[in-house]
Amino acid sequence: MAGRRENPVDPTAGPVARFAAELRKVRSEAGNPTYRVMAQRTGQGASTLSQAAAGDRLPTLPVVLAYVRACGGDPEQWETRWREVAAEVAAEPRAEDEDAEAPYRGLARFEPGDADLFFGREQLTDRLLELAASRRFTAVFGPSGSGKSSLLRAGLIPRLRTPAVDRPRPAALRVLTPGAHPMRTHGRRLVPDDDAGDTWLIVDQFEELYTLCADPAERDRFIDRLLTATDLAGRLRVVIAVRADFLGRCAEHAGLTSALQDGSVLVGPMTRDELREAVVRPAQAGGLIVERSLTARILDEVEGEPGALPLMSHALLETWHRRKGRALTEAAYEGAGGLHGAVARTAESVFSRLSPGQAEAARRVLLRLIAPGDGTQDTRRPVSRAEIGAASPGDSATVLERLARARLVTLDHDTVDLAHEALITAWPRLRGWIDADRERLRAHRRLTEAAQAWDALNRDAGALYRGTRLAAAEETFTDRGDLTGLENAFLTASVEARLGEQRAAARTTRRLRSLVAGLTALVLVAAAAAVVAFQQRATARTQRAVAVSRQIAAEAEQLRGTHLPPQVQNVSLAAQLDIASYRMRRSPRTYTSLLGAANSPLFSETPDRSGSADEDSSGGNGRVAADASRHLLALAEADGAVRLWNTRDVSHPTLVGRSLRGSVVALSADGTLLAAEDDADGRLRLWDTSDPRHPAGLATFELPGDTVGNTVALSPDGRLLAAGGQRVYLWDLHDPRHPEPLDRSLPGDLPAFSPHGHLLATASIGSGTARLWTTADPTRPRALGTLRLGSAPQDVVFRPDGRMLAVEDDGLVRLWDIADPRHPERLSTPLETADGSEVAAVAFSPDGGTVAVAGDNGVQLWDMPDDDDRAPTRLGEPLGQTSYNGIAVIFGRDRYSLITDDRVIRVWSLPPVLTECSEGSVGGIGPDGRSMVTTCGPEEVRLWDTSEGRHPRRLGALPGTYAVFAPRGRLLAVAEPHGGTRLWDVGDPAHPRRLGRTSVRRDRVIGAVSFSADGRVMAEVEQEPLKAFPLGGTGSAEGGEGTNLVFGETQAEAESRIRLWDVGDPGRPRFLGTADPHEDYAPDEPSLALSPDGRSLAVADSTGKVKLWDVHDPSHPAPVAGALTGDLVAFAPHGHTLAVATADGTLRLWTVARAAHPRPLSPPTDSAGLVSALAFGPDGRTLVTGTTDGMIRLWDVTDPARPSTTGDALVGHTGTVDRAVLGPGSHTLATSGEDGTIRLWDLDIDRVVHHICDTTGNALSRAQWRHRLGSLSYRSPCT
Repeated sequence: MAGRRENPVDPTAGPVARFAAELRKVRSEAGNPTYRVMAQRTGQGASTLSQAAAGDRLPTLPVVLAYVRACGGDPEQWETRWREVAAEVAAEPRAEDEDAEAPYRGLARFEPGDADLFFGREQLTDRLLELAASRRFTAVFGPSGSGKSSLLRAGLIPRLRTPAVDRPRPAALRVLTPGAHPMRTHGRRLVPDDDAGDTWLIVDQFEELYTLCADPAERDRFIDRLLTATDLAGRLRVVIAVRADFLGRCAEHAGLTSALQDGSVLVGPMTRDELREAVVRPAQAGGLIVERSLTARILDEVEGEPGALPLMSHALLETWHRRKGRALTEAAYEGAGGLHGAVARTAESVFSRLSPGQAEAARRVLLRLIAPGDGTQDTRRPVSRAEIGAASPGDSATVLERLARARLVTLDHDTVDLAHEALITAWPRLRGWIDADRERLRAHRRLTEAAQAWDALNRDAGALYRGTRLAAAEETFTDRGDLTGLENAFLTASVEARLGEQRAAARTTRRLRSLVAGLTALVLVAAAAAVVAFQQRATARTQRAVAVSRQIAAEAEQLRGTHLPPQVQNVSLAAQLDIASYRMRRSPRTYTSLLGAANSPLFSETPDRSGSADEDSSGGNGRVAADASRHLLALAEADGAVRLWNTRDVSHPTLVGRSLRGSVVALSADGTLLAAEDDADGRLRLWDTSDPRHPAGLATFELPGDTVGNTVALSPDGRLLAAGGQRVYLWDLHDPRHPEPLDRSLPGDLPAFSPHGHLLATASIGSGTARLWTTADPTRPRALGTLRLGSAPQDVVFRPDGRMLAVEDDGLVRLWDIADPRHPERLSTPLETADGSEVAAVAFSPDGGTVAVAGDNGVQLWDMPDDDDRAPTRLGEPLGQTSYNGIAVIFGRDRYSLITDDRVIRVWSLPPVLTECSEGSVGGIGPDGRSMVTTCGPEEVRLWDTSEGRHPRRLGALPGTYAVFAPRGRLLAVAEPHGGTRLWDVGDPAHPRRLGRTSVRRDRVIGAVSFSADGRVMAEVEQEPLKAFPLGGTGSAEGGEGTNLVFGETQAEAESRIRLWDVGDPGRPRFLGTADPHEDYAPDEPSLALSPDGRSLAVADSTGKVKLWDVHDPSHPAPVAGALTGDLVAFAPHGHTLAVATADGTLRLWTVARAAHPRPLSPPTDSAGLVSALAFGPDGRTLVTGTTDGMIRLWDVTDPARPSTTGDALVGHTGTVDRAVLGPGSHTLATSGEDGTIRLWDLDIDRVVHHICDTTGNALSRAQWRHRLGSLSYRSPCT
């Protein structure tokens, strides 16, 4: 039956109408299916599909692809069309205000014509006007981004043009910037006008005298001419604007220094009220409103942020572009990138749309516009269009036009300039280019100036480069692709002049061959010059290696930037660039960059074999299924085919067998039976997948009536099949070749079986409910409980243990406790996507401890707590994806591997983060490096197998509050919850064997335990009252050779004592003696450490004092007079070096060869954070600090007199780091934090590189290298 006739649409009415007409055409070519039929094919609503072709507004991309899929069109082609139309729509002026001007200027300065939009600086303008009227020479100082230029142009100049009644009108108003040649360019404009009245000269960007003008004499002449304004008889008034960091340069001129004494205005940050004016008033002037929440957020972000005004203006401009009606909303501000992301997002948006040739031209153009600072910030450098065009012919015009359209550069007559210097710091890519090419940029600026001077002197040979300057230029500019014609000609002329001089010298030499002495002298000079040239060449090569390494590192940082859309981020490519950077220059910074990359989620990519098809844009869990062991993966891909993947080695999945037909898929738990529903014909198919290489068809059948299936599910034993459409139908599969339909259907659309037992869940899109059923008797399913949902559910997923159900409901993932399926209980905290978009898919890890929630912009991981007292928490940043299309997700064999598919299969390797315990803390790494002990909660100690490094495996649990390994052998000491220390033999950590136990008074508890270096003496801190102690509270440190007694924490308000035991026979510990604290000891979470020789004990308590004890006789420890200042202590495992850290962030090393006379080895060193954890590595050369802001820093203490940080901080924890432990060889680091996570860090660079390469595959191809790094010679990082 024909559908209702649509209203006509005029294709010439605009891009939206044209697009609607094209959609109608593809539907017509498909035979005009009704929208109801199309809705059944796609899952979209009929009215939604109808509105897509109405021509009123541009439909969303998923709706367009669903429309095209229903009509048999090419989705990839239509996605391209949609993006082109979306760009046209975004570029079009709004119909209701086509002539409207944006109320914000973005990065550009305010001009005099913008005075009616310039708010917030009224008081400062009044002050400047008063001062300039009373003095003839006035200066405006302020940091970059404070608004100096706008103050002059939109504040002062309009006031001068329309003076008050009592103020004279200027004879002339002149505005200029000095440029490279201020006298040559502006000499005539410095002369007062002949008319009556004063000539006002406004000199903006005064710092260009120091950044662009290379001639000190011309600079001084220009300043002297300006200072003639101070002559009271003259008719010139001068106002200059200077960046504050150039005040010192201004003081180099005596006359200028004198003029500035009482004639300066300082432009400081705006007050909160002034900021509100700058945000709200321009919008009001344009008839717009700003959401109060947006205003408050901007004020909070900008207040106290130096140089943030241009960033604020640009973010507001981009928000205006995304406004909803008359309102500027916080959602639009967030979409624009916010204060710190808007500039980068705009710039990256422009850059990403450039071809490779245009991208390289953009890099060269932008670097031309930079003057690198020399002890000051980098500044912009205005250049002529001729210079730009000569340097980058062909693509430069297109690049400039696009950059100008985005307001990133300004085109003023013949001059090109950055819109604002804020672009330099706000766009990481540009910052990276500058840092990578800084030395070359400086050399290039010198070359430009020399070439221009040569040209101005009619190309006088005397102005050419010679000697070392020419040699350095040749070494620097081996690639002249970015030089202008003039610069090329200058270098060529310099080389030719040198050749001429060399030829002349040769002729002279031939004439003077008889003068042997002269020849010998010439040879000696040449030899010396050769040595100098060789040294310069070696230095240049080193500098080039540094520059290239930094360029590569900058590209890596750009790729992992959180300001980028997840579709652009590529952490794996960034990690391989880190390897390339490290191999180019092995430095501490490139080393820690690699450590950070290896501790991040990484992925390898494989095309999902669906080619360019994009038939399914909705994603979802129905597209992917796996057996219980995760050895076989079935993936229903976008071309309507089901493909099987062998995932025994999950990092390297391999395609097996032939393609099968299907759109949604299910696998039995043993992987021998596969069921799929095919959208193309609506049929269900069963395959025998016992041998995945040769899947055998078993049966093909249809759903009853005209039901359109959209989900299939198999019971764990493969005996029961459920398929959902408008109802859920069941089939008995005892004989899968002849499936028997069961009489009864169930209400609902979406079925899912529990991994255990006979529990079935069905969700109903229409009623907004889900039901639980028992299928113990499949012929008579019995209802158990009902889940009342908020809206139409989209999917249901069981946790692997079957005790929890996740339901996609109202754009969120809501969790239900179904331990008692008759009385399901909804948990309070729902899970959501990374950006709040609709949920596309959800998956539990095999252990149920992690949930992956996929949306439009990546996959967000959530930690699921063991107990009901904790809410789920986000784990890290979202994992990126390649497109906005739907995504399917499933975990591998454990929580550390995740597979996603959105036309590209990504296998993610997730970092080793333990999250099982709310109060977990690392206790130590076993002496063999293959085991680890942690605490979990107040009374449990857990053992872990760490032999596989990145995949720690839980072994078992013991009752205890604290645990520590003996430095040698197989002994583990555990402080038991009710007092005493239990010793365990953990030679087989999976089966620890109980040994002896120390005795303790009934009202005492053990706060900490430690061993001597030889493992024969054990110390325990006994204290009251009886309570549990978390592992992370101790500040112990282990030593090396000799006796090493490390004591744990004590209680400030409780009486404490330290008891020593001989544990040479761990089955029968023998009491040695007691050490009582000194009188002023405040044992509130102390830090204690013993020197390797066992003769000196350092105790830091809560008063910030470090007391030293003489314990050469363990039976009689004696305190030493005097104290150091500190809160944490640790002894190096060899020698007498003691590290002392204060909570306020100071680190210092001491030698305590004699406990009574400690001597400082190093001055106090800033540890760049409030120290909360401190530990030496077993090698004695590595020190680790953790801070309250979650940072972990490695220190090189090979020379204790000069400790230095190793590269950058390692970032992972989101809260205070409470404990750090280094394993054998200092190759493994374990840390724990108050964020509830325990992290393992691999510090072995060879293993780190191997892990990255094994995980990321061939991420850095030649094509990627060329795109990212241009003409640099390709070096594969993993070969």
